[in-house]
Amino acid sequence: MTIFAKLSNLPARRLLASSRFKYLWAGQVVSQIGDGLNKVALLWFVYNLTGSAIDMTLVGVLQSLPPLLLSPFLGVFIDRLPKKPLLISIDLARAVLIALIPVLYLLGALNLPVIYALTFANAVVAAAFGPAMAASIPQLVRAEEFTAANGLIHSATTAGVLVGPALGGLLAAFIGAQNVLYVDAATFVFSAACLSFLRLAGDSTDLTRSLDDVQVFGEIKQGLHFIFARQPMIAWLMGASAVFAAGIGAFPIMLPIFAKAQLHVGSVWLGWIWSALGAGMVSMTIGLAVVKNTSARTNLLIMGGGSAVAALATLSLSLVSGPHPALVITAVIGASTALFTPLLWTLLQNYTMASVRGRIFTLIGTVDMTASTLAMGMAGLLAEYAGPSTSLRMLALLFLGAAALIAFIVWHSRPRYTTLASSAANE
Repeated sequence: MTIFAKLSNLPARRLLASSRFKYLWAGQVVSQIGDGLNKVALLWFVYNLTGSAIDMTLVGVLQSLPPLLLSPFLGVFIDRLPKKPLLISIDLARAVLIALIPVLYLLGALNLPVIYALTFANAVVAAAFGPAMAASIPQLVRAEEFTAANGLIHSATTAGVLVGPALGGLLAAFIGAQNVLYVDAATFVFSAACLSFLRLAGDSTDLTRSLDDVQVFGEIKQGLHFIFARQPMIAWLMGASAVFAAGIGAFPIMLPIFAKAQLHVGSVWLGWIWSALGAGMVSMTIGLAVVKNTSARTNLLIMGGGSAVAALATLSLSLVSGPHPALVITAVIGASTALFTPLLWTLLQNYTMASVRGRIFTLIGTVDMTASTLAMGMAGLLAEYAGPSTSLRMLALLFLGAAALIAFIVWHSRPRYTTLASSAANE
């Protein structure tokens, strides 16, 4: 077999060349860049409009609250509704809500409460997209392609984090922050157009029947019962994911403090170190996209190994005093932490019934975001009173804790590695 034949047989190559998954991926690449644009443009616009750091911070809080508070409820409707029209509707709604801000500003009808309301509404709508997309992937690709598909999706997300904010800053300088929001809105229109080409297996189109007899709290309880009674492995995965999310959520908070207090460098080096973190993440998610699907046991071992490497690298980072080794170590942290979430998605897609998948993803997402938010708050306090080195060592313990929980799952769940995926997916 020639090298070109081997390359053409890679899962990512097949997905992007010969399946409709490429439309989902292309839409995600563009809309994730749009998300990055929004993070810079909206905050900068509000700060320029009001001159208040508190008002700007409140916008950031309003962007974070809906996923934290509403995700479990959204999961019920994600499971009920057909995924393709749901995803398209979310993208179009986001485009309208984002575009309304510069339109109202142009008309002289924009004030701070309106910005807050539009920001909150956009965050509510956006909170449903990720879990709905994760739940729809098994309807779009074969089980043996889950890992590659999830790797590609997360590579698009990471690329958006890398490109979006920098591009948003440049565009804001040249065309004005309010006009960048038009570009942001256009990225979601593009994503919706891409999603229109999807064909999702088993996607019902009867919205009336889908929403008939919805019992929100009862259906959330069903999701929790599935996690803790029917699939306890997922409960342990939820715990490991929460500990991991605490570590990865707090790490970016530590980088500026670490750069200034321990490395004694300025913003230029901080930017390079931050880019190294993103570059490591992108390289690893792309790496996942070219590997064939592996067993649940192998996925768990990779997740645990990645967390252990992240722990060791974070501990090493706490000991360095120069920017060059910090650059390399941070790239290793980025690469090792990028393994966790795509492989977690693959496990959940394999071991979760289609009828509860949305609830499982939103419940785990809520726990992760809660852990991450708490860790971000604690990281600043810990760095203030204990210094960056001690804080980084505490983060290393979080990564090590996630690795230990994964090891526990591997050890105690060995008899459960059966072909549950095929039966669960069809229930």
